[in-house]
Amino acid sequence: MIKLVKQLLLSKKKWNIILCLFMSISITAIVSLSMSSEGIKNHLLERSYDEYGEYSAVLYEKPNDDINYTTYGLLDVMVDDNTGLKATIGWMDSDMYEIGRLNLKEGNIPKEKNDIVVEEFYLSNVDPSWEIGQTKTFQIHGEEYPLTLTGVLENYSYRWSGPADLSKGVNDFPNIILSNNLGIEASKEFYPIILDGSVRKVKKQTIDLITDNSFGFSNSNLLDYGLMDYGTISFITTVFQIIILCLTAFCLILSFTYYKASFNQQIGVYKALGFPGKSIVKLEITQIGILFAISMLVSIPLIYITTGIIVRNTYGLASYDISWNLILGLVIWLTVLFSVFLTIMIQRIKVMLNYSALSLLKGSFLHENQSRTLYHSNFYINYLIRQVAIFPKQILLNTLVIALCIISLFYALFLEKESAGIWDVTHDYYISHAGYSHEYKNDQLVLLTELIPFNYEKVNQLEKNNHIESIYKEPFMLDVALLFPEQGMSTDLHELIKSSHEEDSGKITADRNYSTGNYIPWNELNYVWVTAEEYNHIAQKFNFELRQSNHQEGLMIFLPQNSTVNEKDFHYVDSIMLSKIIKDNNGKYEQKEWEYKLDAIINKTDELFFDKVSQTTIVMVGNHTINSGISGGYKSLSIKLDDSSTTEDIKIMNKEVLDIVAPVPNVLYQDLNAFRIEDTNIARYVGFMGMLNFLIVSILVFFSIFLMIYGKFLVNKERWAIFLANGMSKKKMNLLLSSEVFIYYLAGSIISIIFFIFIIGISDTQLPISYYLSDLFTGIVSIFILIIVMSLLMFLKIESKSILSLIRLEE
Repeated sequence: MIKLVKQLLLSKKKWNIILCLFMSISITAIVSLSMSSEGIKNHLLERSYDEYGEYSAVLYEKPNDDINYTTYGLLDVMVDDNTGLKATIGWMDSDMYEIGRLNLKEGNIPKEKNDIVVEEFYLSNVDPSWEIGQTKTFQIHGEEYPLTLTGVLENYSYRWSGPADLSKGVNDFPNIILSNNLGIEASKEFYPIILDGSVRKVKKQTIDLITDNSFGFSNSNLLDYGLMDYGTISFITTVFQIIILCLTAFCLILSFTYYKASFNQQIGVYKALGFPGKSIVKLEITQIGILFAISMLVSIPLIYITTGIIVRNTYGLASYDISWNLILGLVIWLTVLFSVFLTIMIQRIKVMLNYSALSLLKGSFLHENQSRTLYHSNFYINYLIRQVAIFPKQILLNTLVIALCIISLFYALFLEKESAGIWDVTHDYYISHAGYSHEYKNDQLVLLTELIPFNYEKVNQLEKNNHIESIYKEPFMLDVALLFPEQGMSTDLHELIKSSHEEDSGKITADRNYSTGNYIPWNELNYVWVTAEEYNHIAQKFNFELRQSNHQEGLMIFLPQNSTVNEKDFHYVDSIMLSKIIKDNNGKYEQKEWEYKLDAIINKTDELFFDKVSQTTIVMVGNHTINSGISGGYKSLSIKLDDSSTTEDIKIMNKEVLDIVAPVPNVLYQDLNAFRIEDTNIARYVGFMGMLNFLIVSILVFFSIFLMIYGKFLVNKERWAIFLANGMSKKKMNLLLSSEVFIYYLAGSIISIIFFIFIIGISDTQLPISYYLSDLFTGIVSIFILIIVMSLLMFLKIESKSILSLIRLEE
C-alpha cells in the first residue's frame, strides 16, 4: 500500500505541492500566532511580577493546604523623630522574597536570627552611614535588639497593592525586614497566595476568598494594571486563528471543487478496478497525512521567522517557556487544522463515490446543467452568465471569501485606531494614591485609610529643578471640609452645599457638633495652594483688600462662571472654619478646626494664572496650611519635563521622583512616556495581526480562486478547444475566465462597503470617517492587484496550451 501511495503522490506532483503550500501557510500562521502570543504574554507576566509581585492576593488567615502561599509578619512601627517618617518593621519567610520578586541592590537576605535587610529609601532616612556588616540597635515592642545589616532592598513597597483601609504597621508591608527566626511574636501575620489560571479566573477566585476585603485584599496592581492586556492578547490571537482556519477551509473547498480533472478520473479508475469505497478513502487519508507531515516540517523555519516578525512589530519583547499548556494548545490547533483538511478531502471523495465509474472517467458530472443556463444575445456575455450561474454555491463562497478578506483587514485597522485613541496628555509623570476607604461623620468625609501625602517640601524642591517645566499639584485636602455659618445662608448657597453631601443622605443632618456656632460642611471642593507673594498678587489683580496683615490666615473662593451663586450669597460671611475629623485605631473620633478670614469671592477667572475654574475653588497659602497641620502635602502630581532633558537628566529625575513616592504605600505611579508606549502596544498588536491575517488569507484566496478558475478551464477544455478552432483569441478566452473573478470581486467589495457603513454607523468613532476609508480601500485595492496578477498568470498558462493539447486525452 505504501508503494501505491508513493506512486499516487508522485503522479500528482503539482497539485500535492500546492496542497502542501496551503497546509504550510495555514500551519505557519496558526502556530506562529500561538507562539508569539504565548511569548508576549510570558513577557508581560514576568515584567508584571517583577513590578508588582507574583502573589494574587493577601489573606488575613492561613489558607488551606491546597493553595500555594507564603507568610510575612508585622512587628512594630519605627517613627523618625525629626521627619515623622514611619517605617514598618517585620519579617518574611524565604519564599516571600521569591514570590515578591524582591531585588537586592547589595548583600544577602537574612539568614541568622539577628540579620536584617532594609529598603533603600528607608535606609537612607534611618541611617545613611549604616553599612552592610554593621550592627545597630532597634527597639521593638519596648525591647532593644542588636541587628546586623546584611542587605539593601530595591524600593518595592510603594508599588505593591494594599488594602482599602491601609495603615502603616497594621496591614501594610515591612520596610525593615528581620529574620523570622528572631523569635519576636508578630502583631499580625499575613499570607500572600498564588492562584493558577487565567486573569479572569484568578480575579473571581480572589473575590471569593477575600469577600469584600473582610478576609484579605487582592493584588489589584498586578491584576488590573500589570496584566491588563494579558487576556486581550489571548482573545485577539484566538479570533485571528479562527478567521484563518475558516477562510482556509473555504479556500480549500473552492480548490477541491475544480482543482484537477484527472483526480476525478483517478477515482473512476479505482472504482473501475473494483476498489471498495473504504479502500479509496484509506488511500487518500494516508496521502493527506503524509502531506500534512511534510508541511509541518516545511513550516518549522517559517514559524520561527514569522513569530519573530510578529513580536518585533508589536510588543518588541517576548519570553518563551515551553510549558505543557503551550504544547497542549499547539497540539489542539494542529489537530483541528488537520481535521479540517481531512474532512474536506473525505467529503470530496464521498461526493465522487456517488457517481459511476464512467461518469467519473468522462468528468461529465462536473459539466453544467443546461436547464439552469441563462442566455443572452451576445456570445461573451451569454457564456460568462453560464460560467457564473451554473454553480450558485460557488458564487456565494467566492464572494464571501473575498468579502471576509477585505473586512478582516479593515476591522483590524479600525480596532487599532480606536484602541490607540488620541493621546492629549502632555505630562511625563502622574502620581496619585491608588484608593482609599472612608465613611461620613457629621456630614464630613472621614478617612479610614492612612493616606500619606506626597511631601510638601520635597515636591517644591523638585519643582525648582531646571529639567522640570511644570508640576500640577493637587493638595491633600480630601478629608477637609469648609464650614459655613448656617444662619443667614441663602437658599441657593444652601442647595449648592447640600449637593456636595452623600447622594443617599437626602438632607443635611442636624446632629453636628462644633466648638462655636452652627455650621454646614461643604465637601468636594477644589483647593489650590499658592505662596504668600502669589496670594498678594491675586489680591492686587482683582483689586480687593486683605482683611488682616497676616494674610496667610486668609482664603479666597473662586466660583465657576456658570455657578448658581454669586458674591451676594456670601455677604454675611466674615470667618470660615476648616474642619477635619480623624478616627483612631480604637474607633474614637477627633474633630479639629481652623478659623480663616474670607478675603474675597471671585468669579472672573479668564485671565487667572492657574487653570480656568470649572468648580468651586479655595485658594490658600500653602506654607500656612502645612504648618497649621491641616495637611501634610499633596494628593496627586502631574509632572512635565523640559523638552531639552537628556536621557541622563531623566534618570536623575526618576530618582528624585521615586524619593517622593517611595515612602507612600499603595501608590499609583505612572511614567506616562512608558505608559503611552504600553498603551499603544495592544493597538499595534491588533493592527499587525490584521495585516498579517490579510496577507496570509490573500495568498490562500489567490491560489484557491486561481485553482477554481483554472480547474473550470480544464474541465471544459474540449469546449475551449472548439472556441479556439473557431477563431476565438486566447486573450478573449482569458478575459472571459478573468471576468468571472471580477464579478466575485465586485460583489465582495460591495459587501465589505456595506459592512464599513454599518460599523461606522454604530460606532462612536474618535476620528473623521475619511480617516477610516483608507483602511477599507487598502483591502479593496490589494485584492484588486491580486486579481490582476492572477489574470496575468492565467494568461501565461493558457498561452502555453495548444488546441491539440486541449483535446488530447490524458492516460
